[in-house]
Amino acid sequence: GLYAQVPKGIKENLEYRVKVLRACQDLETQKQMIQACRDDILFWLNTFCWLYEPRKKGRGRKVIPFVTWDYQDEDIPKIQRAVLEGLNLLLKKSRDMGATWAILYVLTHFSQFHRDNAFAVISRVGSSVERSGSDPDTLFSKLDFIVERQPGWLVPMVVRRKGHLGFPQMNSAVNGYNTTGDVLRSGRKTGVFIDEYSAFDEQDGHAVNAATSGAAFCRIMCSTFLGPSGAFYEQSQRDDIEKISWHWTRHPEKKKGLYYDEAGKARSPSYDRRCRELILPALIAAEEDMDPEGSVGPFFPADLLNKILKDDCRPAYMRGRLESDMGQPLSFID
Repeated sequence: GLYAQVPKGIKENLEYRVKVLRACQDLETQKQMIQACRDDILFWLNTFCWLYEPRKKGRGRKVIPFVTWDYQDEDIPKIQRAVLEGLNLLLKKSRDMGATWAILYVLTHFSQFHRDNAFAVISRVGSSVERSGSDPDTLFSKLDFIVERQPGWLVPMVVRRKGHLGFPQMNSAVNGYNTTGDVLRSGRKTGVFIDEYSAFDEQDGHAVNAATSGAAFCRIMCSTFLGPSGAFYEQSQRDDIEKISWHWTRHPEKKKGLYYDEAGKARSPSYDRRCRELILPALIAAEEDMDPEGSVGPFFPADLLNKILKDDCRPAYMRGRLESDMGQPLSFID
């Protein structure tokens, strides 16, 4: 297919995009290109789609071509298949692996190029879905970016209002929701995307799981881990759900200089730098290691606690444990 012809080097990819756009001056070529994009999401992504990267150093452009990495080439079609076949899919990840962008591009591809699709995107709070003003971190700001950066002839008519991105010619749309126990309880969707699922309050997480389970056969659950509990963690323990793992060792930039320490743990200069920045083992476990058990360690590192305990410390006034239920304190047991 055409995707095999798309170069992956940034300079070469940009030159290829210019060449394609120049060839698409006539209506017939545009129709052929629309069909090529409809047939192959990876060709569409690497030829017409972009990413917003505000952390890019210097005064260079913060908008860069979406050139997929190998792990995205492998797994984006799996996300597509989950939607097509009505499967639940869980994407567990290290921080900053491009998962949210990838999933939103999949939902946009279905809505833009295929008929009769209805998607829901859900986040912990409404402001993460959409908020007033220009905020590139919200889900709908990303969706707007995806649509607006494509050539006009490639995108069918769009209807945009708060919490809604519609393609009326395709009878398809993406709608946004914040976390409530009744979210989508009476709705029916082609697919539901639950973003940063571990960050949900435990009770809300289970309520969303219950409410969405009947709304769509396909639910795409995406998050880093924040402890061995909650709806996302419990879904990750299921054997009957397809899982995708985006660990930092699959990212070409993050794994440069990959080596293993004495304990056999994978490390790299990029990983070591992140460890120095995060400091706390629990944060490193959550943000980088995809380790749910390690991500709920003590706030202070164990070696620091041991050092403090050996010094002149005031004796504890009381020792015991706090019993709780679903995060609500019940009693203190001396």
